[in-house]
Amino acid sequence: MSSSTPAETTKLPRPVLRSLLQNHLRKHLLIGFGLAIVGAAAWKLAVVDPRKRKFRTFWESYDAEKDFQRMKQLGVFHSARPDAGFEGMDLSSIDLKKK
Repeated sequence: MSSSTPAETTKLPRPVLRSLLQNHLRKHLLIGFGLAIVGAAAWKLAVVDPRKRKFRTFWESYDAEKDFQRMKQLGVFHSARPDAGFEGMDLSSIDLKKK
C-alpha cells in the first residue's frame, strides 16, 4: 500500500457571472439576425421570384377582350347576354355627352 493523502480535490474554476446576460444576448442576437437574413433571402429566391415570373408571363399573354368574350358566352355577366352584340343595338338614343 502506498501512503496517500486524503482524497485530493481539484479546485473548480469559479463561474463567470459578471456580464453573463449581456454576453449571451449578444451571441444569440447575432445568431438570430443571421438566421433571419438567411431565411429572408431563401424566401425571396424560393417563393417571391418564381411568383413574379409566373405573373409576368401570365400578363404578357393575357387578352382581356378574349377573356371577356369567353365569360360572356358562359353567362357569367347579368348585363351582357351571350348572344347579344352591339350590332343590333340602337345607340343613337343614348346621350354620351357629360352634363
